[in-house]
Amino acid sequence: MVTTPVARSPRIKDPGATDEPLTPNQTAFRWLDSTMITRIAAVLGALVLLLIGLGARYLRPRTVMGVWRRVLVLSRLAGAELQPGETPTELDKRLGRAFPEAAPHLHSLTDAFVVAAYAPPEMAQATKPSVMEAWASLRPMMLRRVLSRVRPGRA
Repeated sequence: MVTTPVARSPRIKDPGATDEPLTPNQTAFRWLDSTMITRIAAVLGALVLLLIGLGARYLRPRTVMGVWRRVLVLSRLAGAELQPGETPTELDKRLGRAFPEAAPHLHSLTDAFVVAAYAPPEMAQATKPSVMEAWASLRPMMLRRVLSRVRPGRA
């Protein structure tokens, strides 16, 4: 059997390339050019946005008690210490003094929470929309307070 040599096309030489052999590190990342880096960054950015969107959709509180827990957590993070045995109304008054800009929203949320927590079930169900509305107004103010505490001078 006779084999004929295969004609190879001349290889185009990179103007910045040398005739020295490539090291293992140089060959491992040859495929990683600026286009590929851009694609990887775009995919990672899309994944981050997707996670933020899913988090915003599925991590928002759905119950009145869930909203109240979030208020307690954000209050703690904003620097207000919670007292053991404190009623929601007492907490409302104290937090209103600590966060005067949020006092009206906090007061309406507390009133609706008290009804939802202690009233008969048919009356409690009617307060859920007002709690969610008060939460939507209160949340940005509380987050601003938390950010100003975490990063002074930035919020």
